[in-house]
Amino acid sequence: MSQSTTARLQQLIHRRDKVLAVLHPPTAAHARIMERAGCEALFVGTGGVVGAYTGLADVGTATDRRQRADPGYHGR
Repeated sequence: MSQSTTARLQQLIHRRDKVLAVLHPPTAAHARIMERAGCEALFVGTGGVVGAYTGLADVGTATDRRQRADPGYHGR
């Protein structure tokens, strides 16, 4: 039986013999290439996705407003 995704990520995060590099692929094609090359973890953020379609930078204004309105927001 295979490990759950969450359990595998926790294992990678907490290992002590090797640093986990979490990378951001700009497209799904890049993600497939990274996976084939042995990348262990990646994430999809708004900057690469939105920027690729709009040409605009992700400056974090929505996140910034939420953090000012709710100081406890960060880290949720």
